[in-house]
Amino acid sequence: MKCQHCPKLATLQITEVHGENNYEEFHLCDECAQKHLYETSPKKKADTRDLAGPGDKQCDQCGTRFVDFRNTGRLGCPHDYQAFQAELLPLLESIHNSTRHAGKTPRRPSQQVRTQELTRLRKDLQKAVVADKVVKRFGADLKGRRFALWGLAFKPNTDDMREAPSLVVIKALLDRGATVCAFDPVAMDEARRLYGKERSVSFAASAMDAVKGADALVIMTEWKAFRSPDFDELKKMLKEPVIIDGRNLYEPSVVASHGLEYSPIGRLARK
Repeated sequence: MKCQHCPKLATLQITEVHGENNYEEFHLCDECAQKHLYETSPKKKADTRDLAGPGDKQCDQCGTRFVDFRNTGRLGCPHDYQAFQAELLPLLESIHNSTRHAGKTPRRPSQQVRTQELTRLRKDLQKAVVADKVVKRFGADLKGRRFALWGLAFKPNTDDMREAPSLVVIKALLDRGATVCAFDPVAMDEARRLYGKERSVSFAASAMDAVKGADALVIMTEWKAFRSPDFDELKKMLKEPVIIDGRNLYEPSVVASHGLEYSPIGRLARK
């Protein structure tokens, strides 16, 4: 059986489930499967909003401007695709190994790739971006640094921290020797349960209390309470006037006008 996207032999069957009795099947070669899964990975609403139009959008890791990937209308960076591909290759290899019988590879694809697992890989890459921005700004060794973190829940109006990006960022900062002072309007009790024995994580009584003496402010959840801070007061309270915004809450030019260094996601940083 040939690949549906190119003349090569199909090696994988991908089943995308859209609902009960509603699904699509694709028979693709390894290369086309990687590109298909990358293109169809659902993006968060905030990312879609920020990448939807022309402008100064750039890759957070390599600085390359976003381009239309394979004329699909989805903007992205080749660097990001390569990272996604690097995560995907071991999974594809394990799938091929699992389909071998008596040392022979089946001629026709027999293994269904669960798109949920591949979506999880994509989301893990996205979660790491904020921590990478901290390292890029302050260096790999964060010993002696303290970071204020606004938002612990995985989304506003809940205390649910399962799969929350804040968990990935906190772990990355602690692994590099930093300490974290966090605040969340609702998820504080759940966070204390998770980090009760971790001395490097503390909790503030308010958002502004968390910022006092911090080397930078890191924003991880788009709570309404975080949308209109006193930027002048923030600048006074921060040890270094730096905001790393994982939720793109603010207009870069507005933050910069208050003398703060602002680093959002998928947009040019402003100083």
